[in-house]
Amino acid sequence: MTENHKSDSFLENNNVEKSPLTLSDNTSTRKKRDNVAVDTKETVAKVSFLEMFRYAMWWEKVINVAGLVCAAGSGAIQPCLALLFGRYVSLTQLRDLKCDFRLITVMNTFLQVATVYKSDQDNPELIERFNIAKDDFRDGGKRDCVSLPVNTVCIDMLVIGIAMFVGVYTFQHAWVFTSERISSRIRSMYLRSILRQDIAFFDNIGAGEVATRIETDTHLVQSGISEKFHVLTQSLGTFIAGFIIAFAQQAKIAGVLFLIVPLIATAGAGMNVFTSKYSQNALTYIAESGSLVEEVLSTIRTAKAFGSQVILLKLYDTYLSKARSQGFKTAISSAVGLCIFFFIIYASYALAFVWGVTLLLRNETEVGEIVGVLISTMIGSFSLAIAAPELQAIAKGQAAAAKIFDTIERIPPIDSASEEGLKPSFIAGNITFEDVDFSYPARLNVQVMKKFTATFHKGHLTALVGASGSGKSTAIGLIERFYDPLNGVIKLDGNDLRDINVKWLRSKIGMVGQEPVLFNETLRANVEHGLIGTEMEHWPDEQRLELVINACK
Repeated sequence: MTENHKSDSFLENNNVEKSPLTLSDNTSTRKKRDNVAVDTKETVAKVSFLEMFRYAMWWEKVINVAGLVCAAGSGAIQPCLALLFGRYVSLTQLRDLKCDFRLITVMNTFLQVATVYKSDQDNPELIERFNIAKDDFRDGGKRDCVSLPVNTVCIDMLVIGIAMFVGVYTFQHAWVFTSERISSRIRSMYLRSILRQDIAFFDNIGAGEVATRIETDTHLVQSGISEKFHVLTQSLGTFIAGFIIAFAQQAKIAGVLFLIVPLIATAGAGMNVFTSKYSQNALTYIAESGSLVEEVLSTIRTAKAFGSQVILLKLYDTYLSKARSQGFKTAISSAVGLCIFFFIIYASYALAFVWGVTLLLRNETEVGEIVGVLISTMIGSFSLAIAAPELQAIAKGQAAAAKIFDTIERIPPIDSASEEGLKPSFIAGNITFEDVDFSYPARLNVQVMKKFTATFHKGHLTALVGASGSGKSTAIGLIERFYDPLNGVIKLDGNDLRDINVKWLRSKIGMVGQEPVLFNETLRANVEHGLIGTEMEHWPDEQRLELVINACK
């Protein structure tokens, strides 16, 4: 379509009152757009953990902070068990010494009483003394030693258990509650943003990918901002408190064990980087495979007619293979990271036992201190191991949030939600194309229009004739501002279409395409969708039915 066409307008509005042209928005400014090409595959900016809460309400953030306090507190309580066990070992050791001494005393007493008893077995006083000594000997002399430290330790453990229950329940409930609300809000905002985007945006993103983002990616975001982070906070609290208690009990042993912290941090950071990278790639391929499935199912008759099932299946398998490959790399990264993680922990324990026994032989420590330090550092170290899967969940949530937030905050070049632009109170209906060049954003190397010039006058029936791909439907799309020309200008009554409010312009156009899309409801309901946003939307049912009948004639 490169030749000039002097034709007449096919945009006609019979309800517009004929009056002098006036502008309802004199302060609107023209938005210059010289290039409408959209690259939706570009790398999106990474999202930090705190940025994942950018759509949270202030009171939800307050609840999360309260949950954080409970998580840190419940985590810090756990290493207190090390103090109890260390105390238990020390008391048991002291008890054993006392009981062994008592056992020797009881045996000596029994032998003495038995010797006297043999010489005078009829003496009632000797009989009573012999029975008491015999009972003490049977008991082993430990009747008063067994329960001495156990009762106190059990009570302390009960208190710790109750405190942990309250803390864990509070932070789990708080963050799950807020994450449900935030993720629901993100889904709504994402769908609203998708409906706002220009058509060029969907040339590279299919409906299947949109559905995948809403269903899968938002769930990953929710997992990243729910109790996962609180479990991580709890683990960090346990780790810090564990080493504080260890240093307080025996600094020499704790200092040796503390050497593992930089190694653990390095292993965790490396695992997090690779897991996040491969997870984001896998999500991209899964979304693209979803788009392919949606497109194939929507055109299944065409695919069947051309015998394209095998080709399309191979293409789908290609996406799945790429996603599987990225998932395999994610699993390998996690496995290697965890192997290094646990090796460092157990190697440090071996070193601690060797060093602890050395100090014990030098009389520089006690068995209870060694046990307390090992248990407290063990609880603290394994809390980091528990935190590793939570880091993966947060990393996946960040990867998913990056793409979702990028779409939510994307302002399309052709913004149907914007209130800017001219809203003429009168339309004559004359449309002019002046030296229009156009290529679709997804195929910039294929030029559909080149220096196309034409004029369409009001009240005249116009037909555009040409081969497939010559630009007939493209001309309609440009008038509706589904796209903007690369060069040239399209005018309505002398006004550049880019100066006119997009929503207002489309509300003045009525068109049925060659492949109309019907929603899953009655024909009348589908036609009545055209009344949305007009005063006729609120007319009585009988009048709206009459409008539908007239429109269908």
